[in-house]
Amino acid sequence: MKFEAEYSLYLNNEKIEEDSSVILFGEESLSIFPKTKQALSIHWQEITTIFYENYKVYITLICGKVIEIKSLGYKFEDFIRLASKFRNERLIKIDMVDEPLKKSITEASISYYSMDKSFKDKAELHIYETSLVVFPDTHNFIRLPLKFIDKIKEGDYSIEITIENGERLEISELGKNFDYFKESLHTQINLLDIMVQNIISSFMPQADSFSIRTASKKINEGKLIKISEIEKSLPEFFTNLEKRICSNETDTKEFQYLFSISEKDKISFGIKKGLMGKMSGDCFIFLFFIKTNENLVAVFESFSIDTKSKNETDNRASYFYRCNTSFDDFLSFFNTAMTDINFRRMPILISDEKLGDPRYQIYNSAIYRIPNLKKLRELYIGRVIHSNFESWSNDINELIKFAGQNLMTGKRWTKNIEIENEEEICQDTNTHADTATN
Repeated sequence: MKFEAEYSLYLNNEKIEEDSSVILFGEESLSIFPKTKQALSIHWQEITTIFYENYKVYITLICGKVIEIKSLGYKFEDFIRLASKFRNERLIKIDMVDEPLKKSITEASISYYSMDKSFKDKAELHIYETSLVVFPDTHNFIRLPLKFIDKIKEGDYSIEITIENGERLEISELGKNFDYFKESLHTQINLLDIMVQNIISSFMPQADSFSIRTASKKINEGKLIKISEIEKSLPEFFTNLEKRICSNETDTKEFQYLFSISEKDKISFGIKKGLMGKMSGDCFIFLFFIKTNENLVAVFESFSIDTKSKNETDNRASYFYRCNTSFDDFLSFFNTAMTDINFRRMPILISDEKLGDPRYQIYNSAIYRIPNLKKLRELYIGRVIHSNFESWSNDINELIKFAGQNLMTGKRWTKNIEIENEEEICQDTNTHADTATN
């Protein structure tokens, strides 16, 4: 659909351009064709907010400019709805990467509440492998990771979903799709739960099913938790897990080395589906905390669940972060922040200097939209590539020393800062364009 409207371009509240125009929406961009000015194409990911007031639409861009659109006439509501729809579809397509879509409901009403905003709207509901995603008609999309759902309450043909951080989503007017949506959501949550239970039972065959079931409530897919918490339900959990990981010779050396230099009571564990996409399959994920100069650094590490899947394209690395808060606060933040970016490496890894490269344009815009990504980048120190054990362990020690000397400076370790090959780019950006979240 095309829209005839007047537009004005502002910078620092000063009008710098205006004209009558025709506006078109495309899959990747919004295009403005002024009558007397040069045409303008704006990628959807360049837009930070779309809001409206008094029948005027205001589009805020990353660069700081604001576009005001008015005189839309009877097409005003269509413009708002379609602008949000095109932008959300573009961003969510990028955000989901390889995550399969399971179910969709095209019509519903929602009421959304969080610490900083609340609204009511018509919406589409999409159940992905690990998330419930809502496409409101006139607002930015909402992504609710299934692992963070605290409670699902059923009302009179309505469903209320509460998230651990206090977010709340009320869904109503589902009509004949009420039971279908309710059952589909519960089924997807249960499938992830069963996956976790099956993985645990594979290395703890002696444990009874009900103890594993209790533990799986804590070990949600993609969520790190202290091993000491898991062992309240499953004694000897760590012993059995270590045996499983150490069934591979390379993993044995690396795991035992990180274990030997870390704070034992703070080791945290999780299970993640497709940490690096189809290249590596499902993974055991860990946070090891290492003391240096009386401060802690956190090391994020992963080990393939299926050791047979290891190959030359694995490209694993140990990622170091400053832990400049309490252990519990850091663990909570890290779980949320890594979920916000779908456990991707490149948005964190890429240097400020590289953000100007067109290949990484999406990361540049994502930093503006995702506060937790900006903080992750500030806390990130560096990485050690898994090559051979001797080289890896030497680099680990060098990086720990560097971290101890630079915990408050914000400096990054310069070794392994460059991208070794195109695979690292492809895993995050190829086929799905670039990567971002709302």
